[in-house]
Amino acid sequence: SIRAQVCCLEAAYGGIDMPKETKKKRRSTMAQPSSSSEKGIDPSNLESGSTPMEIDLPDEPLLLENPDDLLPPQRPGTVRCVILSDTHGRHDQIPLPLPFGDVLIHLGDVANRGTRSHIQSFVSWMRANCPHPEKIVVEGNHDRDRRHPNRINLAKEYNGVAILLRDEATDICDGKLRLVGASWDSCETDDYDRVDDLCRAGGVDILLTHYYPYVEGWGRAWCGSSSLSRVVKEQRIPLHCFGHIHWGRGICADVGNGRKGIMVNCATAGCWRPVVIDYCPAEKKVIMVHCPRRK
Repeated sequence: SIRAQVCCLEAAYGGIDMPKETKKKRRSTMAQPSSSSEKGIDPSNLESGSTPMEIDLPDEPLLLENPDDLLPPQRPGTVRCVILSDTHGRHDQIPLPLPFGDVLIHLGDVANRGTRSHIQSFVSWMRANCPHPEKIVVEGNHDRDRRHPNRINLAKEYNGVAILLRDEATDICDGKLRLVGASWDSCETDDYDRVDDLCRAGGVDILLTHYYPYVEGWGRAWCGSSSLSRVVKEQRIPLHCFGHIHWGRGICADVGNGRKGIMVNCATAGCWRPVVIDYCPAEKKVIMVHCPRRK
């Protein structure tokens, strides 16, 4: 039952013995917060090496893939990432309101077959429906006009609305979270040297690509780039988020070589629900992934 599921989630999140006032406040994090302390991260406290309160983090991440799994409240001390990918001009099919979080990420293929109006419509949609303090975008293979390469200027389209990453790194949440985003050129040529260099510099929390990795033994949905997988493994990236394979949406918590890390296919098409990930920058690990598959 729904009630039983709520109880299970509260147990997993250490919430059964909380005072009523605390429960009410934590449940409210799924709506837009009214103060920084309700958003999960309190930068002023983190700068001194502390967190807003004593945080009892689980040893293993909570991985939720069932279509009926409820989205848990955001844990204190985490960054909540709300992630879309492969919307292909159909972002209006995503149920509103979106879960609130510290950052909204789109992993490419905002458009379908290089249709500029799809990108412009998505920008307007973000302005109207996404109050997330930070917004990050990487490009996909459909976000270009192959016949007229100069027709779409993504940097200009997203200017003032979202940060576009093309083989670049950025620090968000007052410098507590470092993201690296790959360009589609790197994905298409299977040349991740620039991405590798950025990751080698250290401190990377999340790698964002449109293309998908290769993971041995995980089937066709994970038969992507072995070069990309090598970067994730060798640079010990805690979280890799990607899309591209619509029917491959899901979570891989076994990246090989004894390396603890999480890979998530965040494709929105077909399911039309965002992926939500809670990540703890202080511990550099994933706490929760809500990635419901299509029914």
